[in-house]
Amino acid sequence: KLGLDTFMFGRPEERSSEGDIFGIISGGGNPDRLEDRGLVKIELSSSAGVSPAWRQEALGPIGLHGLALENQYGSFSSSLRIRFLKHRVRVEAMEFRIKRNDLARMSDSWDFLHGDACIPMSHHFAHFTTTTGRLVVPSGADAFVDKVEWRFPRDFCIEHVVLHGLVLEAA
Repeated sequence: KLGLDTFMFGRPEERSSEGDIFGIISGGGNPDRLEDRGLVKIELSSSAGVSPAWRQEALGPIGLHGLALENQYGSFSSSLRIRFLKHRVRVEAMEFRIKRNDLARMSDSWDFLHGDACIPMSHHFAHFTTTTGRLVVPSGADAFVDKVEWRFPRDFCIEHVVLHGLVLEAA
């Protein structure tokens, strides 16, 4: 029987969870090990800094400290892509913490790719503020997608990524 609740929110099996996307997809497991568990794939345009085995730590509740997801400095354009292997997501906000020692290299602007949407975003990083706080993703990221990407015009050095939004199990 399809009622108003189903009409408004979809079938129970199609309903999404809302909150910290990486926490939700971890399913109560360790969100530091999402790549090891086959839940995400992290791809960088070029790589320096942390080894591939440690990249996934940037998505956990604490992130990396003193190490970062970073491009090989001077390799432009730079990008960070996260593929969701068993879920689809709709990102409504994001947070970054960047590596303080490489502050001068970090791009203050980037394009956030969410499905077909390319959303320009920016934040001015300074020595006393290496975190963005919660940055709301402007409208355009309305679809559920299995991949998000950041394209930076210069370098990036990200210790911690938090995505806020909705999560659906992939069909």
